[in-house]
Amino acid sequence: MSVKSPSYRPLTCLCVFCLMNLCVAQNGITQMTEPGFSDLETLSGDTTCPYGSASCLPCVADVLAQINDLKTEEDDSGEFNFRNKANGINFSLLKHAQGIARIPGCGSENVFVITRHHTTRTAGNGIISIVFPEVQSGGDGFMGSGIDKSNSGEIVQLFSTNDNRHPGGCQIIGQTLLVTHESGVRDMKDKSWISFYDVSNPADMRETSRLYMDGTDILGQTYPLTPAGQADAVGIAKLEDGRYLLLAMESRRRMKNDVAWFFVSTTNDLNNTEWEFRQFWQQTELIPGRKDWRVYENINLVTNCNDGQIYLLGFHGVGRNNYLDVFSLNLDLKDRIIV
Repeated sequence: MSVKSPSYRPLTCLCVFCLMNLCVAQNGITQMTEPGFSDLETLSGDTTCPYGSASCLPCVADVLAQINDLKTEEDDSGEFNFRNKANGINFSLLKHAQGIARIPGCGSENVFVITRHHTTRTAGNGIISIVFPEVQSGGDGFMGSGIDKSNSGEIVQLFSTNDNRHPGGCQIIGQTLLVTHESGVRDMKDKSWISFYDVSNPADMRETSRLYMDGTDILGQTYPLTPAGQADAVGIAKLEDGRYLLLAMESRRRMKNDVAWFFVSTTNDLNNTEWEFRQFWQQTELIPGRKDWRVYENINLVTNCNDGQIYLLGFHGVGRNNYLDVFSLNLDLKDRIIV
């Protein structure tokens, strides 16, 4: 199968205002008061993380400029293929791959993880790790290594469990992979959760913990759930004070009102923490008439080196074209995040 470099549409969407401190009760979503972010003076990301760290991601120098400088023509893209059958694993992308990430500081910077969904559990829902032996990127882009095409990809491991139907969007931070999951069981209380995987060894990926989206956090604080009760995508960033900001998002196509949940870790140790709910956000909070928001099944949070600004990258597709939209995250006077 092929892993192709996407075509990007640079788009910068900045600061929209929300002056409400309560979630609006609509479409089955319960009204409630939010804790907010009063313990943070600013919503700044960590800018000190070195590349290859096991617990954080390095900042990006001038995020907006780099995105606007991306080459998006077909001649600027590469194609990297991997075999469906390798190491005793028979894996097909018959339905679709949901998310993709590279493991930093692993091998010769040539190892990817892909989340994959199929309509039947026996078809191999789960996460696969793939290595491209021909590529020696040193942390740069694959095409920066002098190769724009490779057929050397081999599946290293398929990680799958019996209690999920739909592994979804993902983000990697250091050598920890976050993936959204749906239970696929109608009467199950925990319809959705975020799994944390240790991917430091791509041949032996392990699930280390879960954040269940069940409407109550570790402190007993309640937060609203949608009728579907599912998270489709997840993003994470390390904050300036050492804690982590986590964003889970649900795409509600029919209602045209995507929603998001913000959490903050209780410790600075990603492998030993609980998660506090801080804010519920709805697409209806965007500036009236604004149409920049799309249906995002993959998101990432990245930090700007210059000032610690955290950006939300939203990935979506139309037909055979893939797009990238960029939003800034900031705090308003009510200590809420504005997107």
